[in-house]
Amino acid sequence: MNTVRTVSDTKRDFYTYHTRPINSIYRRVVEELMVEMHLLSVNVDFKYDPIYG
Repeated sequence: MNTVRTVSDTKRDFYTYHTRPINSIYRRVVEELMVEMHLLSVNVDFKYDPIYG
């Protein structure tokens, strides 16, 4: 079974824990950052380092 989380799993978890509404001006930015960070972290070559942190 594939254990790599999907973008939709990440978004669902985020909105489960962050229950306050996000202003529509910032929603697009928040979702784009979430997708970028998710795709980076599931990349095979990803290594956590001080710059990422």
